[in-house]
Amino acid sequence: MEMHAEAGPSASATGSAGTSGKTPQELANILAVGEAEISHQPRILSLDGGGVRGLSSLVILREIMEEVQRQAKLKETPRPCDYFDLIGGTSTGGLIAIMLGRLKMVRGFKFFRVLTAKSIEECIDQYMKLSEEVFNRDHTVFGVLPTGEKGYRFDSAILEQVIQGLMDTKLKDQNASMAETDDSNHKICRTFVVATSAAVAQGPLILFRSYDTHENNASKCAIWKAARATSAAPSFFDPVFINVPAPGAWYVDGGLRYNNPAQVALDEARQCWPRIKRFSVLSIGTGQQTNVEFVNIKYIQPPKEMKASKGLFTKVMSKVPGRNVIINAPGAAKDMLHIGKACVELSTSSEPTHEAIVTLANSKDPHYRFPYYRFNVENGMDSIGLEEWKANVRIGELTEQYMRKRERQMDKFACAGNLINPAPVERT
Repeated sequence: MEMHAEAGPSASATGSAGTSGKTPQELANILAVGEAEISHQPRILSLDGGGVRGLSSLVILREIMEEVQRQAKLKETPRPCDYFDLIGGTSTGGLIAIMLGRLKMVRGFKFFRVLTAKSIEECIDQYMKLSEEVFNRDHTVFGVLPTGEKGYRFDSAILEQVIQGLMDTKLKDQNASMAETDDSNHKICRTFVVATSAAVAQGPLILFRSYDTHENNASKCAIWKAARATSAAPSFFDPVFINVPAPGAWYVDGGLRYNNPAQVALDEARQCWPRIKRFSVLSIGTGQQTNVEFVNIKYIQPPKEMKASKGLFTKVMSKVPGRNVIINAPGAAKDMLHIGKACVELSTSSEPTHEAIVTLANSKDPHYRFPYYRFNVENGMDSIGLEEWKANVRIGELTEQYMRKRERQMDKFACAGNLINPAPVERT
């Protein structure tokens, strides 16, 4: 298990190295703007990864925003970007974060596309149809990946097409930059997604940002490439090469190490508003997991000569960029066993991260406490694979069942109240 209370330093996927290109006055201006624009406790939305189980996050968020509508007596369900100051996510959560924050998508969600629907329910229905498009064709044969350069379960070209289609529809530019320019016509909602370096998997996490901080520039790569990077789960989709900044680098799924990015989001908030003491956090999961299997490896046995290795993930990742994902093995079974075991270990970090933040939020010192809400379906989701689009109805049922619990109803009411009336900002 890799996660601790502190996420550690993060590398910036920007158009230049950190903020080295900024003058002291420019850095001061960034701080001044960030501090001056906010008079309340900054509100953070953190979204876990989880493949098609991201539908659960949308159902939970819909209920929370509908509660905001009821309490605030609004005519329509509000957009999350109008109530959160920072939105971040990993993998599926990263894709949703981009839609909500960077694209300021309206009340509905249609898997990577904007639509004019009358209700969130209709939009979620379209989300399920589009998820089928992405995950419908599985290239595995009897649970084994094909060998060679195309040894991935799903076609990343389809994923890229639907994301680029969203850029065309929403921004009229499929290569629109992740960096968001200031526009007086709308409020900028700071957005980030988490990725992993394919070459140095154990190194600092990689963030693609839509905003500047006093330590990092906004990322100048295309939005669709940032979306591909955060969702490029090994064995699911091939890694993505991003050439900004030069000479470029290969990236894979951020969920391999930071599936729950809540601590990362807190660290980012401190970069955005370094003089602000406390923040409020809403963290939404995709269901508690006992383990995560990228393929069914229950009956796949390794060769007799194979021995356990502590560096399985590093070995797998070191082979990803432009190479065969099979690790010098006679057949794909060995590869599946390696990836499956590594991902089971690396993808179960959501709850430890949650527990660490609970400790921080409920500090013995009242001066360090902050509002923290975590919603994550407790039972049943661990039996649903990351790619099982046919389980959408089951995902919805499990999530609605979870949200009907009295404790969840109370948490939802309190969370919505905090979004409507956040505490006044406290500065150091």
